[in-house]
Amino acid sequence: NNEGNFLRGSGGIRGTLDNNFTTMGWMLRTSNSKATILSYRQVWTRLEFAFSDSVMYFSQRQTASPYTTNTTSVSVTNSLNVWDHYALVKIGVGAQVTSSWKFYKNGTLLATNSFAMDETMSEGGGSYHIGAAWSDDDYIVNAMGGYIGPVYHYTTSLSDAQVLQNYNAQKSRFGL
Repeated sequence: NNEGNFLRGSGGIRGTLDNNFTTMGWMLRTSNSKATILSYRQVWTRLEFAFSDSVMYFSQRQTASPYTTNTTSVSVTNSLNVWDHYALVKIGVGAQVTSSWKFYKNGTLLATNSFAMDETMSEGGGSYHIGAAWSDDDYIVNAMGGYIGPVYHYTTSLSDAQVLQNYNAQKSRFGL
């Protein structure tokens, strides 16, 4: 629709974000707006796993001045009107530790980056969105134009083989 599509929820994932986790989902963009696989807003920090035409990224941004942002990303071509499967695996337990971040598209590992958060990710509020992002002023922005397929959040770091298995288990539903 012209407003964009997104889902909202609360609870559940909040306590998992400082530990190992995997977030993955199927997305089809019909416009050049970015697609957010997971956006999480807490009292002091906003987290976002998203992609645009040429990049997939995970960022942590403070929600008050000075709005410090830390981002890890990978370059990737993301076409319109095509179903794709995106996955992010975090390996690293604890707040403010350097973790490994593995980015996947359609079951293929694209990159492994090292990245440290500024602060804990699991305290505060428990609201999250799929398909849209939080603004600094606590309202929804960047709702994607397109469709959202199944999205999963695991409280463990899946292996390369497990990410590929998840992709292969559902790809026929999306014409792949």
